[in-house]
Amino acid sequence: MSKREKSISTPIIGNVPFSEDGIKQLEKIDNKKLLLEYPTVYIIYSERNGMYQVYVGETNNIKQRTKEHFREGNRYAKGSNMFVIGHEHFNKSLTLDIENKFMLYLTGNKFIKKLSNKRDNPQYRYFPYEEMNQIFSKSWKKLRKNEQSLFPIEKVIEDNALFKASPFHKLTMEQFEARDKIINRVKEVLNKGNKHQLILVEGAAGSGKTVLLSSLFYALSEENNENTYMLVNHDEQVKVYNNIAKKLGLQKRLNEKVMKPTSFIINDKFVDEDNIVLVDEAHLLWTQGKQSYQGQNQLQDIIKKSRITIAVFDPQQVLRTQQYVEDDDLKKIEENAKNNGNLIELKKQLRMNASQETINWIKTIVYQQEIILFPENDAKYDLKIFDDPREMYEQLKIKIKIKNQDFQEF
Repeated sequence: MSKREKSISTPIIGNVPFSEDGIKQLEKIDNKKLLLEYPTVYIIYSERNGMYQVYVGETNNIKQRTKEHFREGNRYAKGSNMFVIGHEHFNKSLTLDIENKFMLYLTGNKFIKKLSNKRDNPQYRYFPYEEMNQIFSKSWKKLRKNEQSLFPIEKVIEDNALFKASPFHKLTMEQFEARDKIINRVKEVLNKGNKHQLILVEGAAGSGKTVLLSSLFYALSEENNENTYMLVNHDEQVKVYNNIAKKLGLQKRLNEKVMKPTSFIINDKFVDEDNIVLVDEAHLLWTQGKQSYQGQNQLQDIIKKSRITIAVFDPQQVLRTQQYVEDDDLKKIEENAKNNGNLIELKKQLRMNASQETINWIKTIVYQQEIILFPENDAKYDLKIFDDPREMYEQLKIKIKIKNQDFQEF
């Protein structure tokens, strides 16, 4: 731990009833100045039958902001409480980032039924962004002492599927720019009245496509909730996105906004010229009739039913069978998107914390079936070659055992 990390102070947290009397109680807290006169992050929560309803926000004036909440009437359950979090280094950008990270982690809490805030406002770089993670972690641990079910161990949250697909992950600059470009393009298409536009997002495995798509789904749903849909191919991912959408209030019931491509195509109620449709793993869409789908090309059928289709592709995962998008079809789709300024490419590898030499070595084997000079002494990534798969299996078991021991100690 660096000297700078050690010097970061513990956040000040007030836990009071969500009421006018509760706000007055903040006056009695030590270092109340950080809660009453500086930017803060706050969490309004209520619990019923073991399940929570939570609102996360940030403000420059907690007294004024809570008065605004009081005027919203019955939005919050009777008997709600509120955590107010203050820190000597809080500024607007930092509180927005902390707010976003609370939304990220609380998305993965299975005991939260409803989670909301006013807006989606991701931050990138600011001063002091390098302190954000530590301030958040210190805040989380302190909150956990008050409400363990609401604030479980961070590692438990991080292993949750909803956390991994949450729209609140911090974006890289590449993702950030892609997100802004797509949102601006969507606004442009809607304003001009263009129809049947395809925005194609390409990237290899580990390039951050899922995080970008989830972030877009949340942002576009907030702007255009009635007509924004997410189409997902795998059953498990349908379940994950359904639960996220319901928890965040993007849909009132399951399969209302999140579904499989065929369900969207064959259901006449989804015929609307203003539909914005996001398609995950579009390289898996069928190009001939199968099961309940009797058409010829799922992607084209989706485009016909939508004002804008945002399709995420991995060109390297196009399956070479008649049932999936073929290379020639993909080239036409890419060319069409590029000609319309609608081709977004994600090139940075996020899943592997490895040197560029290691990444290139793996890509060359996977995509070109060639073996080049083996990268050595990669301090970031443990890459080994085994002659015997049983030996590899035993080594993996040892690594898993060590990881589990570390988690138990944590």
